[in-house]
Amino acid sequence: MKTLPKLLLIFIFYLLFVSKPSLGQDQLGFYLCGVTTHKGGDPNALLMPLRLTPGAEIVINFGVVVQYKKKVYNRITLALIQTFQADCAMKASEGSAVCIGFDFLKSPNHEFIFAVGPAFYVRESWYSMKGYVKEDLKLSRNEKWQYIFFPIVPHIEYTYFPKSGNLGISAYAILDPVKKVSNTGFGITYKLKPR
Repeated sequence: MKTLPKLLLIFIFYLLFVSKPSLGQDQLGFYLCGVTTHKGGDPNALLMPLRLTPGAEIVINFGVVVQYKKKVYNRITLALIQTFQADCAMKASEGSAVCIGFDFLKSPNHEFIFAVGPAFYVRESWYSMKGYVKEDLKLSRNEKWQYIFFPIVPHIEYTYFPKSGNLGISAYAILDPVKKVSNTGFGITYKLKPR
């Protein structure tokens, strides 16, 4: 079992950097973080200054998402995702994910991809904030950071590519089905030229 993560990393490295890309299929995306939703509210709602509802069912976020996506076979994609944003309490946070996806449309102008994969999330600690209700996140030794690993995180993305050009407009949603939290945003996706 210990060799499984190593084999997975070798496989991902091969797909991204060794295998030849399909013509115009490697993509680079830049998105703005938009809105986080907490179904049923959040116990730490009072710590979220940009909440649009009293229970923080809807919270505005500021940040960016960078994604490198490779079509590895027909409709199958592999994506590396990195986020940098102010979290719901306006503290620094970031997330990293690797997603394997499937394009349901297979159209030259439209992509609708559902992807899943592991993700790691870290943020500045909320422990020093008055009224903080403890969550599932682990605390770093210096107590400055909180972090959590998600084995599976669903990701939905839609992109429209105009007939002329490699630049598309995208919208995405990252979901946490356990805690019923989602983060949505929008941005641009660019089809890279083959090596």
